[in-house]
Amino acid sequence: HSNFMVVLLFLLIGFSCKGPITEKNEIIVENQSLSPLPDSLKTFLDTTIRDMAMTHKVRMLVKVEKDGKMASYMGYDGRKDSAIIDFSLPFEIGSTTKMFTASAILQLIEQGKFDLETPFKTLLPNDISYDGLAMVNGVDYIDSIKVYNLLNHTSGMPDYFIAGSDEEEIAKNGDASLRFSFNDLISLSKKSSKERFEPGSKFEYSNIN
Repeated sequence: HSNFMVVLLFLLIGFSCKGPITEKNEIIVENQSLSPLPDSLKTFLDTTIRDMAMTHKVRMLVKVEKDGKMASYMGYDGRKDSAIIDFSLPFEIGSTTKMFTASAILQLIEQGKFDLETPFKTLLPNDISYDGLAMVNGVDYIDSIKVYNLLNHTSGMPDYFIAGSDEEEIAKNGDASLRFSFNDLISLSKKSSKERFEPGSKFEYSNIN
């Protein structure tokens, strides 16, 4: 169906087709134009969306466009084993935002705003104390952390959320209605008991980056 462009809003780790959709869990299509999807394309998308959502236990959402105009929305919630029927709800993409952030940073570097070797402290608010974020054996390495350390998770700064480490922290970070300021996240990271390491000495995923 070369006339259709399918925009899939997810990262593919694995894929499998498991047969046709049953009437019980058939995916609902919200058409917002006069161009309905061809039956064969709808069947393929139904099966693909449901199977991937169920396999990875995530919410999958697909937007189909024709000639640059909106045609259809469809989706499936693999956590609830049910079709998505309200397409106006916010869609959480979690750490996928890290790739968008990295792309934006590299665009700023192309514009000459700074470079990968720029110390991160020179780019962020100077009214916030970062002391203690990169303390290793009594030495504070905070001034030696560069932009590239944040991008490739080699800064040594601890994550502000470590699953299973603290019930209160888990409750705070698991409540989607709460909002955290930049300073809040810095403070949470400072309280972390996770061991720091010298910038650039190893890789360790950390949301604070």
